[in-house]
Amino acid sequence: MYEVKRERTPTETHFWVGPLRFAAELSDPRSLRSRKARADLENGPIKLVASMPGKVVRVLAGEKTEVAAGQGVLVVEAMKMQNEIRSPKKGIVEKIVAGEGTAVNAGDVLAVVVGWFPGLVICPESRRIFLSAVSSFEAAQDPVVCYATRVSRALLIDTDTASDDAVAIIMALRAPDVRVLAITTVAGNVPVEQSTRNALYTVELCGKTVPVYKGAPKPLLRAYQDATWFHGRDGLGDHHYSPPRQSCGCLPAVDAIIETVERNPGLGIVTLAPLTNLALALAKKPEIARQVGRCVVMGGAPCCEGNVTPAAEYNIWVDPEAARIVFLGGLPIELIGWQLSRGGAVLNEADIGHIERFHSRLGNFAIESNSHARRAYRRQTGEDGISLPDPVAMSIALDPSIGTGWSTHYVDVETHSELTRGMTVVDRLNVSADERNRAVWSPALVQGTKTKVCWTIDTARWKQALFTALE
Repeated sequence: MYEVKRERTPTETHFWVGPLRFAAELSDPRSLRSRKARADLENGPIKLVASMPGKVVRVLAGEKTEVAAGQGVLVVEAMKMQNEIRSPKKGIVEKIVAGEGTAVNAGDVLAVVVGWFPGLVICPESRRIFLSAVSSFEAAQDPVVCYATRVSRALLIDTDTASDDAVAIIMALRAPDVRVLAITTVAGNVPVEQSTRNALYTVELCGKTVPVYKGAPKPLLRAYQDATWFHGRDGLGDHHYSPPRQSCGCLPAVDAIIETVERNPGLGIVTLAPLTNLALALAKKPEIARQVGRCVVMGGAPCCEGNVTPAAEYNIWVDPEAARIVFLGGLPIELIGWQLSRGGAVLNEADIGHIERFHSRLGNFAIESNSHARRAYRRQTGEDGISLPDPVAMSIALDPSIGTGWSTHYVDVETHSELTRGMTVVDRLNVSADERNRAVWSPALVQGTKTKVCWTIDTARWKQALFTALE
């Protein structure tokens, strides 16, 4: 059963059933009775079943967790291959029947997902939901009809705020069902002072109030190397934007990460930067890894060329030791490599013109601030357009189904070789445990947490998500 809570405001009453919130009014439920059988049929529980013998190696969505259609619930290893078991519809994970480490046979029930909640009946035409278990409410003598609204998802964003980071932050702040609890900054594209200033400016541009905390001014061990050659001296294309009015928070970013995670277990972390802050937070308090619901990392060049060396992408290359700590730290990482922002994902002239025709402040800023990056990207790759790695990652953080091709593997980061420094090495063929590889891969094997790697995206839906945020 789901715990039912009641919350009164000056204008209405909100009821919380599990993680969903309902704004409620009294009404005669008799008009809903004819819909009950149909609603129960459409929204009854769905059992996720093993198709072959194997072992559950990871639970991606715990009990009472909301999942989207197509979102992974568990990972089952069978015949040396890992298979993600996904929910066929949007709903709530009611029960995990087979936990991590459980051996399963073909036909065994792994988990149960329900589209709505026990005791709730949906009226498909009016989108109203009748709550039959009114006795659960204190002093509720009359039937209650509830209008469903999505509960806000909590995010923490770690950024080295340059032009594409700023657009990603705008997407998060403009998402109607997301609460950005904190933004932490780090030295990366630009020095940490400039990164902090840019983050504050972006928050104000969106008309929001979100705490921004300044973090690490340099990598853990390496000499700091910025990317102003790509984003401009100020990271925003050198257009001389006005200074922000808001100041950053007094708390160091590392402590802000720890405190935010502990106060909001299950939150999502989106990293758009070198992983220095998160590595320091894990070093200070390793147990926070278990309290993070998702950790979406924009970084790496899995099984492809990098953007600063033939082997590595900037965010990982600039502080490879921090990246390795994070990948081996037990977080539920979803890796969004820079290559996903290339090709068809690049904003072409038609896309840029479409945004400019919005005549919106945010749209104009997104195009203008990335003007320097556009020129640098053309020199680097020969592709003309605006490539936006961080917003692509943010779109997947906001809607995982934009990622269309995924698989789960051990990932390690090269920290010794200068030739391949910062390379994200993905065990795509799952051979790390073989005798010839076991010793080298022992840190990842002992830790035991695999990374979910995104290989392909729906470029049309990614661009639509961006357009919606900038309108």
